[in-house]
Amino acid sequence: MIIFDDCIALALGGNENYDRTLAEHQDVALFMTPMCASNWMELGREDAASGKRLDLGAMLKGTGMKKVARIDTGLCFEPGFREKVDGFAREFGLERIELPGGTAVAEGCYERAKSRLSAARPRSAPSCRRSCSFNSKGCLEPVLAICRMTRKKFLGD
Repeated sequence: MIIFDDCIALALGGNENYDRTLAEHQDVALFMTPMCASNWMELGREDAASGKRLDLGAMLKGTGMKKVARIDTGLCFEPGFREKVDGFAREFGLERIELPGGTAVAEGCYERAKSRLSAARPRSAPSCRRSCSFNSKGCLEPVLAICRMTRKKFLGD
């Protein structure tokens, strides 16, 4: 099983790449993926609702870090990614830098999970196309068996 430190490690291609990037860019206050860039304004709102105020500006100023990194994963699902990172940089007086990222690691994890699920499928499952209705015990049981095996494999139940 592959374990990643966080979503930044995943976007950078794994924990080793993440460690190397952290070592090379010690002046980066925040590494931003599209999701992070879309939600950075929310960072203090949860605390504010409870009566506390997270002062992100003071926190960043205290670190002495001067940059924010935009990780280009090649995905274009989040409109205005560059503009949102630039807005964060302006708000906190940081310089934006670009870092290459990707989706190869996530795609590999997906393919491994898909192949494991296919391998876990019972070989003698009856065809549901014409021999029975999906609600009958004969066709539903193999589907439930796959669900149980998957749950046990991933959750350890």
